[in-house]
Amino acid sequence: LHSQEHSIENQLPFLQFIRPGVRIIPVGVGSVTIDEAAELATQVARLVAVHHAVLLGTTDFSHEGPSYGGPALPMNEITEITRTKDAP
Repeated sequence: LHSQEHSIENQLPFLQFIRPGVRIIPVGVGSVTIDEAAELATQVARLVAVHHAVLLGTTDFSHEGPSYGGPALPMNEITEITRTKDAP
């Protein structure tokens, strides 16, 4: 999962700047069902509460367009494609 992921690399320098020495536990989540997502959310919420942690979530909006081998599309079409792909 991590070999194609770059979200933490985008956030890490900012976190280290504003909070030197911060401890981070990166969690990557691939494709999951709604039930799996609900269970994951429950467990993460429990851990955050128990350890008084801060939860930071990040995601890519979409991997569409010329940078990913597809055609150039207007934002409304990219939004629709993303919504369709994200639908349960």
